[in-house]
Amino acid sequence: SQILTAAFLSHDSNMWNYHETRIRFGYRGTLHAFQSIARKEGLRGLYAGYGATLLGDCTYSALQFAIYEALKQRFAAQTGRAEATEGDCLLAGGIAGGVAAFLTNPLDVATVRLQTQGPSHVYQGVRHCLVSSVEKEGYAALWRGAWSRALYFAPLGGITFFVYEGLKRMIH
Repeated sequence: SQILTAAFLSHDSNMWNYHETRIRFGYRGTLHAFQSIARKEGLRGLYAGYGATLLGDCTYSALQFAIYEALKQRFAAQTGRAEATEGDCLLAGGIAGGVAAFLTNPLDVATVRLQTQGPSHVYQGVRHCLVSSVEKEGYAALWRGAWSRALYFAPLGGITFFVYEGLKRMIH
């Protein structure tokens, strides 16, 4: 039931962003959005925020894996086992996902702002977006939504590493 709850929350969160974007920009659907952006902004508009997305995703993944491995080893060592249990993997993955999501929230804020700025191009890149956001709104702007993001990614991280370790054991 926890997995279903996480799936529903994830779906509701994504649908809210989808509906909010449709209302804000007046898109009738995905194809209309693609055509409108391509017509108004060209190829650059279709890839707005792509560099920020890569930076955020790579940073998130690196942190998540590093935290997960450290916690998994610590959990096994605390109980004197050679390997972590499935429960340890679930817990370590959940903590790692939540912490990594929280720490990379400023990059997510920059990504969203770059992707939704439209043809105005208020921000020239990730660094400019972060600096401008802090200058105009203070450091709190970078952490807006951080707890929600952490709570969203924690169960996903737990499930991901639980399944990953299970598949790894099946293969070996």
